[in-house]
Amino acid sequence: MSKPFHFTFIVLFVFTFFVLGIVGRDRYYNCQEQLNNLNNKNCDKKWCSSECTRRRKGIATCIKGKTFSPCYCAYHCPKP
Repeated sequence: MSKPFHFTFIVLFVFTFFVLGIVGRDRYYNCQEQLNNLNNKNCDKKWCSSECTRRRKGIATCIKGKTFSPCYCAYHCPKP
């Protein structure tokens, strides 16, 4: 009686971690993509935070860019 119960519990446990891992990884890579691609020449803080809130990927901040001009919006990405 106890063996099938333990087996089911382990399967559910592993499955839950697998699903959470996929969801977390997906969020991270989408966020990195935004960090790499999002280029806002006016560096409008209101636009930046509303865009971030809309996408629900993290906290957006305007950073003065050395490679981008004059600045760009970047996301504080969740850790992978």
